[in-house]
Amino acid sequence: AADDKEDEGEDKEGEKDEGAEGEKKDGGPRVTVPGLKQGIQDLIAQTGLACKAVFEVDGSRQSSHSNAYVAGMCGSKRIVVYDTLIRDIMDSPGVDKQGIFAVIGHEIGHSIMHHTWALLAVTQVNFLSMFGTFGFVQNAPGLVTDFGFALPANPTAAAFLLIQCYLTVYGLVMPIFSIFMNAFTRRLEFSADAYSARLGFDLGPPLIAISKKNLSDCNPDWLVSMCHDNHPTLIERLRALGRLQGGKRD
Repeated sequence: AADDKEDEGEDKEGEKDEGAEGEKKDGGPRVTVPGLKQGIQDLIAQTGLACKAVFEVDGSRQSSHSNAYVAGMCGSKRIVVYDTLIRDIMDSPGVDKQGIFAVIGHEIGHSIMHHTWALLAVTQVNFLSMFGTFGFVQNAPGLVTDFGFALPANPTAAAFLLIQCYLTVYGLVMPIFSIFMNAFTRRLEFSADAYSARLGFDLGPPLIAISKKNLSDCNPDWLVSMCHDNHPTLIERLRALGRLQGGKRD
């Protein structure tokens, strides 16, 4: 009875070690993959990732979307794998647990190549430009009058108008930065794909399986993708992987 209560407590936590077995109350039966945890630990040792633990998240309780990531910085890193990712890959024909290792290798690549720090640096540049510009606008009452407003004598009302006019101007600039940010993050995704390929994994089949399960648009219009997608399209990723492997993937 004590063991049963302990198991229930672990279920409520939402994150479990991969080795547990049984059925989940929500999201359907749990997929147990023999040797998965040991394979991930071997991958950690191979890559030299400073990782403290590996967790499986009951993501199917909230969504059918599959995901995996390396969380934390410095010495607090942890690998987190959604149960939906395991299920989607293992349920796909022609894909086995090597596909899971390929996806985790991709996520480890992000961490090994310090992509989190790179994204943090770019984000800080955006914040610096945003707040720096606002500091300049605060002392530029002409911004309000150029929009056809009379600058109120009330400081609160004047500050409100300044903020609204500033947001209008910055709203024209932000989409341009978003396009740059999307291009930057897509480049990081290609780098992580290449890292997984260098580990000896074929990332193509699990990417296809995940895209099918998530109902992703595999080949959207290039302009829409450039403006809105922070990940490369499936077609672009498969072509890049094909070039890395010395061939062309259809």
